[in-house]
Amino acid sequence: MTSLPTVLRPLQQRALRWIKTRRYTPFVVIGAPRSGNNLLASCLNSHPRVCLESELLEHLRGRSAKEAVEEIFAPSPLINRAVGFRFFYDHPRDTGREETRQRLRSIPGLRVIHLQRRNRVRVFVSLMLAHQNSVWVEHGENDRNSLSSKKVTLNSADFFIMLNMFDVSKRNCLKPFVDCPVHEVWYEDLVASPGETLESLQRFLGVEPRLLTTGTKRINPEPLSELIANYDDVRRHFQNTEWDWCFDEEPRP
Repeated sequence: MTSLPTVLRPLQQRALRWIKTRRYTPFVVIGAPRSGNNLLASCLNSHPRVCLESELLEHLRGRSAKEAVEEIFAPSPLINRAVGFRFFYDHPRDTGREETRQRLRSIPGLRVIHLQRRNRVRVFVSLMLAHQNSVWVEHGENDRNSLSSKKVTLNSADFFIMLNMFDVSKRNCLKPFVDCPVHEVWYEDLVASPGETLESLQRFLGVEPRLLTTGTKRINPEPLSELIANYDDVRRHFQNTEWDWCFDEEPRP
């Protein structure tokens, strides 16, 4: 004879997905593109109690900030103990940027994951390659082999300005969240020590730590000397600057 708990287990699982509630930890992943967003999302979404959506506020598309934010943090299936989305420093890109940040800040119990990449040169080179080849995430070798070009040419002066403007954009975005609980995550740590990094992050979100998995692969593992067409010129331009170290050759994973 089948025990009562065995009979009820499927009903319990259905209820966890059918019943919707706001009894979850709201969170937002703030950062820049090409800083490990797809890797982090893949890992967190492998947890059965975490739901991390994509860049839902990239554009408001005529919605008010209040409407857009409320759509994200609406009642969610009971199985979700943490619900969030990714938010880049320059979001939204059409209108209402400051109002949107303030509206997010007003969400009760909001937690902020600040995802960064130490090698900022890699951030921008990866971003340029993604735009150039229309490849933003990789799941296997076939994706990598299909790339038609793996080199970008940089204007050193413009690139220097871009690197420095990055800090302004970051500060402006993070300012409204100064009183929120913030957990710093570095892409390099996520790659080098995924177990420790992800366990700490799961505890921050209030979910039971599990071994998380990912199906994504690094798109541009090559050294910068193979990715930047005019590497020697750019390297000389950045010598003895705060970005000098970023051009040091990195071992492939």
